[in-house]
Amino acid sequence: MDPAGSVEKRSPVCGSRVTVDVDLDAEGRVGAVGMLVRACALGQASAALMGAHVVGRTPEEIAGARDELTAWLAGERSDPRDGPG
Repeated sequence: MDPAGSVEKRSPVCGSRVTVDVDLDAEGRVGAVGMLVRACALGQASAALMGAHVVGRTPEEIAGARDELTAWLAGERSDPRDGPG
């Protein structure tokens, strides 16, 4: 069975590649995630955190978490949010 969505991203800095496949459940939440990670330690850790916390989330929740983390990394927030770790 094919996933509902699939994407591969490559880091232009180190060449790491991460492929993520997702399936959504009947309520539009992530029901399953699969990843192929060919990455440095930072990429592996990031993929592991995402994989551990994405199941059960809506696409909107995931996008919100991404935006909050991006803002924190850019110095636009004083805290990284109430996320994992």
